[in-house]
Amino acid sequence: MQATQRKNRLRSYRRELYHPMVSQEQMAIQAKISSKTYGSAERGSRITYNTAQDILAAINQLRKERHLPPVTDDDLGLNYR
Repeated sequence: MQATQRKNRLRSYRRELYHPMVSQEQMAIQAKISSKTYGSAERGSRITYNTAQDILAAINQLRKERHLPPVTDDDLGLNYR
Protein backbone atom coordinates (compact mmCIF):
# COMPACT_ATOMS: atom_id res chain seq x y z
CA MET A 1 0.00 0.00 0.00
CA GLN A 2 1.35 3.41 -0.95
CA ALA A 3 1.61 6.14 1.70
CA THR A 4 -0.88 8.95 1.37
CA GLN A 5 0.68 12.07 -0.13
CA ARG A 6 -0.74 15.53 -0.51
CA LYS A 7 0.64 18.69 -2.07
CA ASN A 8 1.79 21.25 0.47
CA ARG A 9 3.53 24.61 0.52
CA LEU A 10 6.41 23.70 2.81
CA ARG A 11 9.05 23.88 0.05
CA SER A 12 7.80 27.31 -1.07
CA TYR A 13 7.96 28.69 2.45
CA ARG A 14 11.45 27.21 2.99
CA ARG A 15 12.64 28.84 -0.23
CA GLU A 16 11.47 32.22 1.09
CA LEU A 17 14.18 31.85 3.75
CA TYR A 18 17.26 33.30 2.10
CA HIS A 19 20.26 35.37 3.15
CA PRO A 20 21.42 32.69 3.66
CA MET A 21 19.27 30.12 1.88
CA VAL A 22 18.01 27.31 4.13
CA SER A 23 18.48 23.75 2.87
CA GLN A 24 16.29 20.76 3.71
CA GLU A 25 19.05 19.47 5.97
CA GLN A 26 19.27 22.79 7.83
CA MET A 27 15.48 22.82 8.28
CA ALA A 28 15.62 19.29 9.67
CA ILE A 29 18.32 20.29 12.14
CA GLN A 30 16.33 23.36 13.20
CA ALA A 31 13.20 21.21 13.66
CA LYS A 32 15.20 18.50 15.49
CA ILE A 33 14.00 15.79 13.09
CA SER A 34 15.82 13.61 10.57
CA SER A 35 16.57 14.89 7.08
CA LYS A 36 14.63 11.92 5.71
CA THR A 37 11.54 12.87 7.70
CA TYR A 38 11.78 16.51 6.65
CA GLY A 39 12.17 15.52 2.99
CA SER A 40 9.15 13.24 3.26
CA ALA A 41 7.10 16.07 4.76
CA GLU A 42 8.15 18.40 1.96
CA ARG A 43 7.10 15.78 -0.62
CA GLY A 44 3.67 15.55 1.01
CA SER A 45 3.97 12.26 2.86
CA ARG A 46 1.97 11.84 6.04
CA ILE A 47 3.83 12.80 9.21
CA THR A 48 2.87 12.85 12.87
CA TYR A 49 1.21 15.84 14.48
CA ASN A 50 4.26 16.35 16.72
CA THR A 51 6.58 16.40 13.71
CA ALA A 52 4.31 18.93 11.98
CA GLN A 53 4.47 21.14 15.08
CA ASP A 54 8.27 20.82 15.20
CA ILE A 55 8.52 21.89 11.55
CA LEU A 56 6.11 24.77 12.11
CA ALA A 57 8.07 26.02 15.13
CA ALA A 58 11.35 25.78 13.21
CA ILE A 59 10.12 27.58 10.12
CA ASN A 60 8.55 30.34 12.22
CA GLN A 61 11.76 30.81 14.19
CA LEU A 62 13.72 31.22 10.96
CA ARG A 63 11.04 33.55 9.54
CA LYS A 64 11.21 35.67 12.71
CA GLU A 65 15.00 35.99 12.35
CA ARG A 66 14.41 37.33 8.82
CA HIS A 67 11.60 39.70 9.88
CA LEU A 68 8.97 37.68 8.00
CA PRO A 69 5.48 37.09 9.40
CA PRO A 70 4.72 33.70 10.97
CA VAL A 71 2.82 30.99 9.15
CA THR A 72 0.23 28.53 10.46
CA ASP A 73 -0.09 24.80 9.93
CA ASP A 74 -2.96 25.59 7.55
CA ASP A 75 -0.60 27.83 5.54
CA LEU A 76 1.88 24.96 5.21
CA GLY A 77 -0.77 22.40 4.32
CA LEU A 78 1.15 19.55 5.94
CA ASN A 79 -0.31 16.05 5.80
CA TYR A 80 -0.32 14.88 9.41
CA ARG A 81 -2.22 12.43 11.54
